[in-house]
Order: sequence, then structure tokens, then C-alpha cells
Amino acid sequence: WTNDRLDLAFATETPDATNQSNNTEGSTALAFYAPQLLSFLLHGAYLDISAKLEDWILKKCSQDLHFAHRCFWFLRAWCLGDSSKENKPRFSRNVSGLSLGGDDVDFISLEPLDSKAQAMKKLRGVEPNLYLSYSESHGAHEHDYLPPTLGGERLHGIDPPEESSSSKFSPDERVLIEQLLRRVIECGSRPAYVCQYGSIDGTIGEECNYDHDESVFSPSALATSVEQGLVPVDPRTGWHSKAHLDAIASPRKYGFLPLHHSSDSYQKQMQTKDARSLFFAAPVFLDALLSIADDLMESARPNRTTDLRQRLRGLEVELLPSNVVYLPIRNMQHRVWRIVADESIALSTNERVPCIVALEVIDYGSLALDLSSDRAITSAWVDTPREPKRHSTLIDKVANFTQERLRRLEDTIDHLSSHGDGKTNLERRLSDYLGPTGARTSSGPLYTPIDSSDDSSQELDEETPVMTKTAERSDSNGFEMCTPTPSLGSPRSNNGDEDGRSSPTSQFPVSSLHYQAVEDPPLTPQTPIQQEADSMDSPMGQWSTPRTAQKRQLKFRKKKTSSMANSIVEEEREIDGSPQAKQRKKVAFPPSSENMSRTIEEGPTRTFSPTPNEDEIDRAVLKSIAPAVVFKEDWNAKTERIRKSSIHGSHPGWRLLPILVKSNDDLRQEQLMSQLIQRMALILAKAKVPVWLYPYEIVALTGRGGIIECVPDTISLDSLKRNDPEFTNLKNFFEQHFGPPGSDELADAKANFVESLAAYSVVCYLMQIKDRHNGNILLTNKGRIVQIDWGFYFLSSPGKNSGFESAPFKLTRDFVKLMDGPDSRTFAKFRELCYKTFIELRKHCYQIILLVEMLTEGNEDLACFRGTPDEAVRQLKKRFRLDLNDNGIRKYVDELVDESLENWRTRWYDRYQKYCVGVY
Repeated sequence: WTNDRLDLAFATETPDATNQSNNTEGSTALAFYAPQLLSFLLHGAYLDISAKLEDWILKKCSQDLHFAHRCFWFLRAWCLGDSSKENKPRFSRNVSGLSLGGDDVDFISLEPLDSKAQAMKKLRGVEPNLYLSYSESHGAHEHDYLPPTLGGERLHGIDPPEESSSSKFSPDERVLIEQLLRRVIECGSRPAYVCQYGSIDGTIGEECNYDHDESVFSPSALATSVEQGLVPVDPRTGWHSKAHLDAIASPRKYGFLPLHHSSDSYQKQMQTKDARSLFFAAPVFLDALLSIADDLMESARPNRTTDLRQRLRGLEVELLPSNVVYLPIRNMQHRVWRIVADESIALSTNERVPCIVALEVIDYGSLALDLSSDRAITSAWVDTPREPKRHSTLIDKVANFTQERLRRLEDTIDHLSSHGDGKTNLERRLSDYLGPTGARTSSGPLYTPIDSSDDSSQELDEETPVMTKTAERSDSNGFEMCTPTPSLGSPRSNNGDEDGRSSPTSQFPVSSLHYQAVEDPPLTPQTPIQQEADSMDSPMGQWSTPRTAQKRQLKFRKKKTSSMANSIVEEEREIDGSPQAKQRKKVAFPPSSENMSRTIEEGPTRTFSPTPNEDEIDRAVLKSIAPAVVFKEDWNAKTERIRKSSIHGSHPGWRLLPILVKSNDDLRQEQLMSQLIQRMALILAKAKVPVWLYPYEIVALTGRGGIIECVPDTISLDSLKRNDPEFTNLKNFFEQHFGPPGSDELADAKANFVESLAAYSVVCYLMQIKDRHNGNILLTNKGRIVQIDWGFYFLSSPGKNSGFESAPFKLTRDFVKLMDGPDSRTFAKFRELCYKTFIELRKHCYQIILLVEMLTEGNEDLACFRGTPDEAVRQLKKRFRLDLNDNGIRKYVDELVDESLENWRTRWYDRYQKYCVGVY
């Protein structure tokens, strides 16, 4: 202990509070291990050194505000909260005797709600909400946060022992834990004071960093900012936020703290303030977000996003800006400037209203990462672009290069096919075939087959919709089209490609249909602004087929039309003498023929009213309840758009940070899984294993809620299938969205998919993660998958722990088809990456197992342990197969892949989700 063995063990060098902003990595690493350290302390892992361990933890709390807050949230959510009593009555709070000194405060008294109290703000879950207590005892514009009662019997934000229904600890044990929590708060008040004022004595001297920019915050610039709506407005009064105006107008400030007077005035001012109140700034702000998410359950679903934004506008005026308000995810060395209410949305479910909240934050301290730190290594592994065709062999690269050159040559030939007579090559061939008056003059085929082996050249036969004869036109690039017009009731969109789905006209033969040539949209180059506007206007946003792929779509439809026309001509040749031949010959007409403007006069025209089939009815119902596409706009484009409209957008530390606020849900075991995935990602990153995981953070703030780091630029497979009218399978979507076969974009997307799927497959097996329906699997705009929602793992499973999902991991037919089938080189690469991931995690399995073992004591109530945490750890060790050598592991991994491949239990679980839950 005299040699700082804990500092060495946890690789931290936490600085003194006066220099805290200069060591981001030490703060992040220390906060990561807070749950394990406190579990060791509380449950007497080393009884002979418990006092020394407690002193070490409290010392770190006095130096690092973020570590102190992590200790506060852990003790509150994991030890003093109780998430098992979901039907516990709600309570109101009576706050009286408020004193900033903290010596005579009776903070919380619990009493059953009466009819009058129903109209007041209500407490959900178990722990009293810090924000509700604060808002009931302070004015709307004050920034003094409610301190705890250190000498009283009750602690702010915690149930009294006699009122708690928790069975984890006895009342005496709870008293000891509350005493520890009071000491954590008292120690954490010191770094909170430093974050707010820059020094421990309240003196702002030249040695402290401060901002000074008179040109930006001049009176004229301030007036312009107000006119442009860059200053928050209180929705209750209509007045602009005084705190934001002061922070903007001050020519000299520390963070968001205006420095209007001499430094000694602040020192005198602090004599009347309690530094402990600053400790609660961030907890009060986050509890306010939880309170808003709770209250939205009482709003009508269509109004929830509107109500959320209204509440957020009031919250930012009430609690922001502040030097001590931050979000405990990723780089925590930042301050929250504003809530971007217009970019925040509410996601409704039957049990809760998760809210995505976007915030403007300003990083402070050193903005450069230490390249040798764990966070920098993981970030580089996750974010660094990789070579697009890294999975291709030399033969593949040569073939793709040749195919791309041939495609460009074909485009050039099509573009130059006009010879000055105003006709394209297709029109000229039609004229040669039918003659000047529309009579057939040649027995040759109307079209030349392009590639009979191509899937896109297959006949449409039973899947061709009804069409009417009309004039044939060409677009500005000379592309001739014979595009079908969807009949009434068809699920296809007007601008969609043929996707192989059934049509209501499939019962009628092709020969009885009339065709129409439709003009295609011009393929003129678009500016980035036009592309962004199209992305915003489209219901799918950035997930729509890009404009750059439209030309490929036109050629794709042209090939299909060519194949269809050849089919019709061959049919005419075979039965030219039949009574129906005369009618079938009227399928195509020359552009100059008089018959083009007339309806068919010979032969009856078959008309009918199509009846929607079961598939169409199913899709129509799903479309009406399809989940919203959250990240319609590219996140980088959104960030730049908001940066331009932010008054601090030019600050080098400015960034847009999205979080998911989730209330009425126990996030403790999800926080544990988040820790494990972060550790596994670090192991793979250090070994440079060419796979991919996204280690997002989760923090349980109470036993019934917390915050989750958002994964931007993603869409769930369920949302993709239900919102994209052209979706058939992932393979087709990748080719339409990223690029044609052989392109660098598609090769990169498929490689990203394989690498992420391999990593998550091994993780899902080792951790036994279940409930892997398509709503819990996200697809990024780079082609990677990200798995979310850790509600079931280790010993727990859906359906009252029925264990129906017995496959090692999810490997569906759709996934395998995207990887070109189980016998392809791509699938062999997937197997290889699974083996490399497994073997590397196996080498460092003790790091993973230890994180779990350190939290088993006292947390038997977690659903993932099912009351037997030792059994969960034993089975986890067994799955690493430490009894096998490397060759044995390779065979073992191959067996896992074979068992998962189109496993019938996976298929039926997806079917259950589709037909019983509505998740596609």
C-alpha cells in the first residue's frame, strides 16, 4: 500500500484535483473499475486491509469528481436501490427546512399519494428523484443544487432503512453503506468545487485557464445570436436564459462561469455556499432526464416527442449551463452547454418511453489522446478505415477490375449510341424490327440477351404487374425503359426496382398484359446540398438507395425488360398461327406509329380488380406500425449542420453527443455486459485481430433507470425490413445501397459485415446472450452489425428462462446469403475470423472472468445470475475450453458455426417474434 499497489494494478495516475483536467485517461480507467472496487470493499474480500482500501477509494474521490460520481451511482443503484418491487406504490416528497449549510434539512419524507398528490410530480421506481426534490425547493432560475444531510438520519436520494423493501442488506448494513456514501459525497465535493471555480480557494488567477474572445461575444454578436434563436428560451415565461446570456456576453470567464469582477469577490461569495451542492449538479441533471422519460408514459403516443422537446427546453434554462454538469460516458472531460431539443425524440414501447437526447458539449483539458492509452487503442481499432478489398484474393481483384472497366465501357457505348437522328440504339432497332408503319419487317429478335446467367436477366413471367400501352420515351441519357406501372394495391413504390415479390396479377399470363414505356428520372449530377435534401425528405433518409446508384438501377431494369421482350417475341414465333397471336403482336409499338396514341381495337381487353393476397395485407399492417427511422440523417452531416448554428460551434472542443435515457428498467446487468464488451474489445484491439466490436457505455443511475451511449448512423434490421418497401434480403440491399458486385464500396461493406458478425457471434456464445431478434441487431451505414439490449445472458433467457434459443449464436440464411453461401470464400473467412476472435479472448479469459467474479457477491438478485452466480461463473469458464489446444479450438469453433448455421430454433424464434410480437 505504501508503494501505491492499487494505482499500479489499475494502471491509473489520477492527479490532484487542481490539475484534474490534464489526465483524462486516468480518470476514465479509474471510473471503469469503480463497481469492482466497491464490491471488494463492501463484501470484505480482504478483511485485513478493508480500512486501507476505503482510505484509498476516498482519496481518489477527493481527487477525481468522475470517480466519486461513479461510486455514488453504484452505491445508489446497486446497493441501496431495489428494482425488484415493480408494483411498489408511488410516493410524494415533502421538502422542508431547506438550508444550504446542510445541517438542518429534513430532505425526504415518504407518505402514500392521496388524490391531490396525483396531480403533482410523482416518484417512479424506488429511489427518490434528486431533480424533483431540487425543483420543489428552488426557483426555476437558481443553480444551487440540493445538498445532502450529512449529520441527519436521512440521505438525499436514498430510501430510509425502515422504508426500504430491499432484501439485499439488513437495516444495519444499509446504515453502514449510507455512511460510506456520505463520505464519498463529502470527498467528491472538493473536485466538484474545483471544476466549477478553477481552484480550491475560489480564486481565479492568471495561472487558471479562462476564455477571452471579445470579437465573438460583442454586443452586436450577442444581439444577432438572440435574433437567430441561438440562446435558449424558457417556454414557461418566454424570456431568454439569463445564465446562457451571461456566459455568452462575458468577455472573460472560466468555462461557463462569467468573471465580471475581481477574483476576491468569488472567494467571499463561496463563504455562503456549500461546495457539496455542486457535487449534485450532474446527478440532478440526469435524474431530471429520467423524470421526463417517466412522465412521458402519461402522454399520448403521438404527442410524446413534442412533450419531450418542450420539457427539455425548460430543463436547459433551469439547470444549464454549468461547469459541473457532464455525461458519464466516453470522454467525461466536458461540460454540457445546451440540449438540442429539436433533434431529440421519444421512442415509445408498451412499458417505457426511451428518449434519445442530443446535447452540445464542450471538451476541456487536453484534446489529444495518449496513443498508448487503452481508450486510444480501442478507438483506433474501431474507427480507423480499413482497405476495402482486404478479403479479396489477387484473382478476385483482377476480375473485379475487369468487370468495372467493362461496366464503364458499356456506359460509354450507351451514351454514344445516338447518331444524330434523335433516336437511341433501342429506338432504331425497334424501327428496323417493326418498319415505318408498325408492321413487322424482320424475324430477328427485338433485343439481344446481355447475360443469360445473370439473375437480373431472368424472365418476370408470373411477377409482372398490369400495364397499359402508351408512348415509349427515352430519358436524357438515352436509356430506353419499359417499366411496369404497379397496379392498385401493389406494395411497391413508384420508383422501386423489381424485387421478386409476388404480385396480385400473377394469376394472369404475360401474353394477356399490355405494356407501358415510362420515362425515367434524369440522371443529372447532384450537389451535396441536393443530396442532403433528398436524404432528409426520404422516409428512409440515408438508408434509401442513393442517387449515385440510380443509373445502375436503370441498367438493371433495362436488362430485365430486354429479357421480357425476348420472351414475348419467341412466344410469337412458336405459335404465330394461333388465334391469340394477333393480340400478342400488339405488345410493342414503334415510336412513330399512329397506333401509339390509340387503344387496342382488336380483341377483347381483359380487365379485373386485383385482390390483395396475404403477403400484401401483412405488409400493409406492418407499414402502419413500422418503427421510426431514428438516424435518417448522416450523423456527421447533422453535427456540421448544428455546429454552424451553435454559438460555440467554432470551439475546437465542441461536439454533439447523443444519449439514450431509459427509465423504468433495471440497467445494472446491462452495465456489467457493457464492461465485459469494452474489455473484450480492448483485448482484440491490442492483438490487432481484424474483427470489429462497438463498445458503447451504459451507466445505471438508479435501480430503475440510467443512460446508454447512442450508436449513431444505425438502423435495426426490423426497422429496415418494415420501412424499406424494396427490401427483399440483405444481399440485395447491400448491392443496391453500397454498390454493384465488384465495386470497392460493396467489397468494403461485406468485409465490415463479416468482421463484425464474427466478433459478435463469439461474444454471444461466450456470454450466452439471448433474445437476438432483429430489433436488437443494428446495421451501420458502413455495413457493420451492432448488437444491443443485454437483458438476457449467462443463465437467463426469454420465456421464463425456457432456453429455447439454444443455438450458439444467430446465423440466419439471410446472413449466409450475404456471405455468398456456406461454401464460399467469404464464409470461410468468417470461420477464420471466429477462430481468431475465440483464441485471442481465450488467452486473456482471466480478465473477463475476474470482472464477473468481483461482482457476484451481493448481486445474486441480477437476472443473469438467477440466484446462483457461482454457477454462472463456472459455466463461463467452461465455455472458454481451456482443456483444448489450438487445433482443438479450431475444430470446436467450426462445430459452433455448423450448429448455428440456419438453426431451426433460431428460425422459429424469429417467426415467433414476427407473428406474435411484430418484430420482423
